[in-house]
This record gives sequence, structure tokens and C-alpha cells, in this order.
Amino acid sequence: MIRTTIDFEELPTGTYVTTQYLDAASVQINVSDATSADAPAGAARIFDSANPSPDCILEMTNLGSPNQACAGDEDFPGLGAGGEPGQAGENCAALGKILIIQVDDEATNDAQPDGPSCATPDGGKLNFYFTKITNLFSITLLDIRGDDSATITVWDDSDTEYNLAVPGRGENGVQDVPINLNYVKQMTIQLTGSGAVAGL
Repeated sequence: MIRTTIDFEELPTGTYVTTQYLDAASVQINVSDATSADAPAGAARIFDSANPSPDCILEMTNLGSPNQACAGDEDFPGLGAGGEPGQAGENCAALGKILIIQVDDEATNDAQPDGPSCATPDGGKLNFYFTKITNLFSITLLDIRGDDSATITVWDDSDTEYNLAVPGRGENGVQDVPINLNYVKQMTIQLTGSGAVAGL
């Protein structure tokens, strides 16, 4: 079995994501249960953590990477105590492109898809459907602020359900969540607030 890593770097900022990884990683992605989201055909969206959009009404620096406190560099775009050096969610390695649930048009005051890529603060579900037997090792998350801010549910090919706890790392914090499950057919990340997927 070939091991594949998804880090979203090859997709342009603002891309709506659904089937782009079917060939490379046998996975389809969609958004559900997101009440304040703009997700055309259930699509997630690519956000550039190195260049958070200044056009977003909602503050997007919590999804910036690296954190400004790393090396005291004010050119770094990330803000938040959870991502500062020495914290459990230290955010000092650039994450690049990340996957978000796009906030609705009214909240950004921009018509999509030409408007900025801005994340909803109200959460929702990011769903990953695997079309081939998949061994899932881990997932990298950004800006999971509290211990009840995200849950991960995984189903294997026998429909056994696994619920994984996601500890909060604070605003702008990064974490690698171990999955280590075989024969995975679906994974859902339930966000109750801000948050993004940086890789899996």
C-alpha cells in the first residue's frame, strides 16, 4: 500500500475542494451541517495561512502560520497565545495551504467565488470519504481552541465507529492528532467553532 500525504499545497488559494484528491489519495471531501457557511455543492475551501485575507470581516490571523511570536518576527501572520513558542500548540513551522469551511457571503460582504477565502467561526462538519481501503495515520489541525471544540469520528469497512478526542490547543495552536486506524472508509471532523485542517 502506497502512503500518501495530503497538504493542500498544490491547489490555488480559494479553490473549492470536493473531488480533487480522488486520483491521488482516493478521497472525496465535503462540508455538512454548517449553518453560516458558503459551501457550493458542499465544497470545502483552500485558505493560505501565510497570507490571511485582509478583506475578511472576521479576524483571520488565528488561522495564520507561523505565529508572530516565533523568533519575534512581525512578518509572521499568525496571532494567538496557543501558537506561541513553548506552548503545546506551538505554531512555528509554516503550514501553507489549509482546508476551511467558508463563511457565508453576507458575513464577508463579498460575492463568491470571487470574494476572499474566509473561515466560518461557527463550525460544521468536514467529511472525508475514502473510495479505497485506507490506513489513516494522523491529521493536523489548526486553531482548535477548547477541549470541546472538535471531535473526530472514523468508520471502518465493517461500519465500526471510532470517536477520537481532540484536546484544545488554544487560539492559533497546531496539533497532530493520531488516528492509526486501518480499513477506513469515512472520517468526519465536527468543529463547533473556528478551525482548519492542515494535512493528513
